[in-house]
Amino acid sequence: MPQVKIELSDYVSYIKRQVELVFQRNHLNELRYKYLTHELVPGDAVIEGVKIKSLVWGSPGPVETVNDRMFTHSFENALQLDCTITYKTKAGIIAPIDHYYDLTCIGYISIHSSLINFDILDELGLLLRKYDSKIKSNIEKVGFRSLWDDDKRFQGKNAIMFFSDVINKNRTSPFIKLSWHETFDDLARCVADLRYTLTEMTTYRQFITNFLEDKATWNGKSIYRYFPTFYDKQYWLKAGIIIQFLYNYWDKLGSILAAYFAPMLPARQVYFGKIIDMIDAKFYISPNYLWLKNFKDNNFKKLNGKRIKVVHYTNIESEFFQEYTRKNTSKNDLEQLENEKVELANYFIQEYGNILSGFEYTMLLVDEVV
Repeated sequence: MPQVKIELSDYVSYIKRQVELVFQRNHLNELRYKYLTHELVPGDAVIEGVKIKSLVWGSPGPVETVNDRMFTHSFENALQLDCTITYKTKAGIIAPIDHYYDLTCIGYISIHSSLINFDILDELGLLLRKYDSKIKSNIEKVGFRSLWDDDKRFQGKNAIMFFSDVINKNRTSPFIKLSWHETFDDLARCVADLRYTLTEMTTYRQFITNFLEDKATWNGKSIYRYFPTFYDKQYWLKAGIIIQFLYNYWDKLGSILAAYFAPMLPARQVYFGKIIDMIDAKFYISPNYLWLKNFKDNNFKKLNGKRIKVVHYTNIESEFFQEYTRKNTSKNDLEQLENEKVELANYFIQEYGNILSGFEYTMLLVDEVV
């Protein structure tokens, strides 16, 4: 019997019908829809029913192809819903509340497996989704690769295959057996978090306030005023997070190295720099060791200095602001400080490239253990 071809328009209609049933059959007590009522009813209340006064779909957006592992297409469609929601509290109080929803349905379609899914978003949910989509779009635009990307190759293999082949190889030397999938998952998520946060930082950079943009005269003396904005706050916030993410990532690689080169070392004493210094001298001629040793003595040392300052002493935003207050009458000094501020993101971009190289050199060094 020939298969019936299902058109994209049929998927769209089906998804829209499922969205309508969420309200018509009162699925608002389900956890995934709780956000639609959490500001309307008491926290202990149960939705007893939804009476729809009107439900109107807007003009549908185009069905677009998406780059997703599970779905092939997606679409957006506005939905206006006027209804009365009746809820009941634990105290037994039953009360109706009239509410008008201005919603957006985002539908997901897989034409290969006939799968569908959908999100029903209020104004805040849609705003956050658009923010997330913009960051992910910028990730693709900049070209930041991660350990999850199948087209990012290490010795001709994707990251997970490269990692598992090294970890699962039989060796005669004593070492601590690692759970390769758990270790890789943790490492890859750290890289993904770094990539996302770094892209947020570079996205905010174009909007940050220049130390030199507001010049004023006070008692015959020039002074450069600085009024940081939301964008400045986010830029500095991401910078502080990235420093700690980077340090954490290298410590994760240190833990992998420790399993092979210092298996008796207690976990609480495992640090990337310490493990590099503990590697046996017979590996000193290895190009993999030499790369890691050089990185530890230079880039990692600089990174750790920044981390120590941020974690134990001065917030990175405070550090720059204090420098500004000391130099706010000197154009030349502020030009240099402004350049340092802007270049901070470029420093992190450079270090992001090193984390992928470091992953490869770490695993190649481990693979030298027989």
